[in-house]
Amino acid sequence: MQVRRLLLLTPQNKTKHVVAEVLLDDRWIIVDPTYRVIMRDAKGRLLTRSDLQNPATFSEATSKIEDYRAEYSYEKFVHVRLAALPLQGFHLRRLLNSIYPRWDQAMDWSLLLERESFMVLCLSLASTALLLIGRSVLGLYAARKLAIRRVSLRQKAWRASSALFSPPEIK
Repeated sequence: MQVRRLLLLTPQNKTKHVVAEVLLDDRWIIVDPTYRVIMRDAKGRLLTRSDLQNPATFSEATSKIEDYRAEYSYEKFVHVRLAALPLQGFHLRRLLNSIYPRWDQAMDWSLLLERESFMVLCLSLASTALLLIGRSVLGLYAARKLAIRRVSLRQKAWRASSALFSPPEIK
């Protein structure tokens, strides 16, 4: 089953409740694990978040759930929590929404954003790849335009490994 997290937000963009969306029959239905309930209307039809944005449907679905708070409404929601990132000052969500409007639904970002060590690993791999590409571009520019002899990274690595693993020469 495909499942994704849905964060219900306050007007101040703080998380007020977390529910799950489960993909069933090409529809993302709402499941609330806290109350151990699958959201249904009076006819027993499974409800999506767009269904629950209607106040009448929301009150109908939650009326039989004991102690379910009316403030857990579905007017404002997100799939990805960006508050923990240090880039919050750059209005990252607004920037990503303007570039690719459905970026938060395109893939499951939870593992990357909630596990700091995994995010650091991914960022370091991306940085390494970008630096190697930059090195190659600068090397090509130096060789073709400036006629500066390029030193191969492979040759440097081979010389360094042979110096590291070969026995020292004693005279």
